[in-house]
Amino acid sequence: MVPQRTMGTSRAMDVERLGESMLYERKAQSYSKEEIIDLIKKLDGVNRRGSETLYWEDVQVGEQLPPLILPPWTLQDQECQDTVNSQTVGTTGKDGFTGGDGKSAGAFEPGYHGLRLNTGHARTHPNTRWPWTAAVEHEDALLCAFRGQPGPFDHGGQRFQIPEQLFTNWMGDDGFIRRQYSALRRPVYYADVTTYTGEVVKKFTEVQEGDNSPGGVKGKATYHAVGIRWQGSNQVGEAQVPGTATVYLPSREHGPVQLPIPHTGNPPFVNYETFRKEWYQ
Repeated sequence: MVPQRTMGTSRAMDVERLGESMLYERKAQSYSKEEIIDLIKKLDGVNRRGSETLYWEDVQVGEQLPPLILPPWTLQDQECQDTVNSQTVGTTGKDGFTGGDGKSAGAFEPGYHGLRLNTGHARTHPNTRWPWTAAVEHEDALLCAFRGQPGPFDHGGQRFQIPEQLFTNWMGDDGFIRRQYSALRRPVYYADVTTYTGEVVKKFTEVQEGDNSPGGVKGKATYHAVGIRWQGSNQVGEAQVPGTATVYLPSREHGPVQLPIPHTGNPPFVNYETFRKEWYQ
């Protein structure tokens, strides 16, 4: 995915050069008994607001969101996304995930037949020397070196979706996540603990308008919003995924969050520098 000298002009390196050029070299984390006890206390302290309504008027700029703790990353965490995706969405049969008949490659044989349709996508397993799909470079401890990684690591989709729980735990059932920006900085590696933190940096109201164009929702409504700057960091203090978010909250004076939110079928363009830094409004 990231060009390396050992790849030459291709998208994959020769199996004999695995491990020669690495993007990152920290090994899987080991935890002391004291660290485990402390982590369990933090996990037990994570609470969900649920049906207890958080009103916009009660939120203050500078307020800290209660931290969300993700325990040591495991193979089960890694595989849950693949399992759900493969059994609900499926794949095309062109990338080694399937045998070409639209069925998920939950085992080696259908994946192997799929790779015969797209040999350029195949990786050579350093032990068996059989071809296998690049998709398992995330979870296979031997194949992850094809991406210059020292061990199994999360999917990008997981890294920017899991932090949503930081917001939902805080805002409760009556809030609505309107916008979220995530910068994927470092992977979550096997055995990493991630701590998500956030701070309210802005309070404002905004008007949303929509139309009847394809994909649009006609109407006009005012929303009571808060801007949040947040970050996920691992146990050694490295930022894995920083970002910003906008959350709509119910108002004591003006009532609940109106859904669906009016919007045009073709939303206006947002400059990258805007949503990268302060995508609040």
